[in-house]
Amino acid sequence: RLGAKVQLVTALGNGPEAELILAETNAAGVDTRRVIRSSKATGTYIAVLDHSGELVTAVNDMEILETLTSALIHSLKTVIAGSQYIVADCNLPVETLQALAELCADKLIIEPVSVPKSQKLLVLLEHHEIFLATPNIDQLEALTGTRDIDQGARTLFDLGLSNVIIHAGEQGAYTFDGHNLTHSASQPKTVVDVTGAGSA
Repeated sequence: RLGAKVQLVTALGNGPEAELILAETNAAGVDTRRVIRSSKATGTYIAVLDHSGELVTAVNDMEILETLTSALIHSLKTVIAGSQYIVADCNLPVETLQALAELCADKLIIEPVSVPKSQKLLVLLEHHEIFLATPNIDQLEALTGTRDIDQGARTLFDLGLSNVIIHAGEQGAYTFDGHNLTHSASQPKTVVDVTGAGSA
């Protein structure tokens, strides 16, 4: 929608959910030629929300993403080399994320997804300087041991993360580039459903 050329690399099953995802993604102008089809079920996320739209609990099935192997990543190295940025999330196997970091750490953007899965970012930072990650405050605490925005951002920078965007719900978002911490205020809205709000 902002005019960028976007390619999606993922794995989908063969059911109606997969067809809907493909149809809507194509309609948005995303290149889906590198989407792999699998006999496994398409990745699914089910959230239970309370009366105010806040998350109570959630379950997911992302087993199909095991199909996205490090070998697949290396087969796409020409595409990766020609891309300005690569966005990946921590639903991917750590070996796949490591293959991406080997090829493009300086333009790799990592979305931690959840507190448990965010630990994969620390594995990447043991060997690579990653361009950007986008944790929320809970994930920041899991990664650094603190909920303090400034301290947590500086800790991630010291670990090898070049830039960080911290999603802070009603507090807005914070960006840190190793030198400057910048705050962007949230816009007042009535929350109906928090699903996807942090990622957005």
